Amino acid sequence: MSLPALHVTLQWPVGDIAVNYILGSYLCGSHFDYMPALYASSATSHLLGSVLAAVGVAAVALQQKCYELEETANLRYLIAINKTNHALQCAETATDNDVLASVMLLALFETLRLHTSSQTQAWNAHVQGGLALVILRGPAQLQSHLGLALFKQVSDSISVYCVQNSKRVPANLRQLTALVNDPKNTNFGFEAIVDDFTNLRADLTEGIATDPTDVFVRAEQILLRLEDMMAMMPSAWSPDIIWATKSDTRVHGNHYLKYMDKAAAQLWNTIWMTKVLLNSMIYGQITLAIELNLTAFSTELTLMELAITARRNATDAADAICASVPAFFLPIADGYSQKPPVDVARGYFLIWPLFVAGSCSLVPNATKEYVIDRLSFIATTLDLPQARRAAVALASSRPFENTSW
Repeated sequence: MSLPALHVTLQWPVGDIAVNYILGSYLCGSHFDYMPALYASSATSHLLGSVLAAVGVAAVALQQKCYELEETANLRYLIAINKTNHALQCAETATDNDVLASVMLLALFETLRLHTSSQTQAWNAHVQGGLALVILRGPAQLQSHLGLALFKQVSDSISVYCVQNSKRVPANLRQLTALVNDPKNTNFGFEAIVDDFTNLRADLTEGIATDPTDVFVRAEQILLRLEDMMAMMPSAWSPDIIWATKSDTRVHGNHYLKYMDKAAAQLWNTIWMTKVLLNSMIYGQITLAIELNLTAFSTELTLMELAITARRNATDAADAICASVPAFFLPIADGYSQKPPVDVARGYFLIWPLFVAGSCSLVPNATKEYVIDRLSFIATTLDLPQARRAAVALASSRPFENTSW
């Protein structure tokens, strides 16, 4: 759903246009896929409607490049915050689906105007609020399709935050995750692997893990589990390789990957990210061992051979992330004769994988340059502040805090 020209849209209430826009197309394909049905059935739609209007006006301001609307969006945001806080203070409504959805929408609002670290902190505050609500809602929320969708959205956001900040995933969240019965089995045990990896990163950050040999062994064990999981995934989830018949700057190398759907692409890119980070960690521990004149970690390979393998594995995983980009934006055909519809969710789901690939010190400059170019394209095409900040951070070798849906 595209918006008509702004001078036309203003003939109707901006809030109504914004809600229709964000429900009609903006959230499609994202973790908010449940939103239209929830909004239609919500018993307290005055809350959800207020939050959707704030987010929708902010999205319209970006999409139409009409920054005069930002003030309107900020005013609607304040109204939405007040209504959400009121609902949270009421025992009868605090655990309702629309209240949790509103909290996560407020986090999305922060991503739409993400220009400063304070807004990153505001995003985190909303997501932490979502975490508190899913803990309060308990196991009963996992029995409905909507409750499960909301839970997984919060869980995914918390996992992203923990990986990015080398924090441990809260134990009470993982206790609930263990109770999830996913009939589609689209996780393949990946969450447990990510948990162990996140704990290892936290051990390093907190100074608990200091022996390079111990860290190497733990990282290798996690990597082996990841490889086993990948080998057991159904063939339908594996990507098709599309070979480029001509040079195209939008394609990294001579091919790109086509996944069966967005869910598969997102899962695989998360797997590739984990492989990049794991192999970077392994390479770092090998380098430290060499500096400390330690003996080889393995009786079969020298430290230098292990380092070469880790570099190659990290580079291959980063290349796989880059190879996922064209299929998000290009038709799967030679010549790219038709331009597919571009939705914002596609851009959001690529920002963090691309940044991980481009920020890895083991990848060649050509990979980093491709990542910066594609992030700049996403920022320009979809008006996503995070993509612009990620591109600038890579170009200037600065850290970057990404947010999630």
